[in-house]
Formats: sequence, structure tokens, C-alpha cells
Amino acid sequence: MVTKKLYNQDPYKQLFTASLQRSDRDEQGRIVLDQTAFYPTGGDQPHDTGTLNGLHVLDVGRSDFI
Repeated sequence: MVTKKLYNQDPYKQLFTASLQRSDRDEQGRIVLDQTAFYPTGGDQPHDTGTLNGLHVLDVGRSDFI
């Protein structure tokens, strides 16, 4: 399962549609989408912020959560 990185195609993209691939029901609320426009934390670059279906995105990262 590979998440398509929409931010590589258009770094200013603000709206996108994605399918939920995996979720974790713990207190962290981690999810994996089939594609994303949210840029993850990396190096000195902070992650993107915003909302998904009205819920605030608190952190964006790369993970082996799949």
C-alpha cells in the first residue's frame, strides 16, 4: 500500500479526495490514506496543517503504520 503524494504534483493543493486505507482507534487517531496533499514533517520543514472532514490534522508523518 503506497500513498500517492499529491504535494509533489502541486504544493499549493488545498482540496483533495482520498480513501481511508487504515485507521487506528487508539488515542493518537492515526490514519493512512490512498493519497494526500499534506506534506509530512521532514528535515527542517514543518508538516502541513488543515482539516480532514472537519477534524484538525495535528501531525503528518511517514510511517510503517501500514
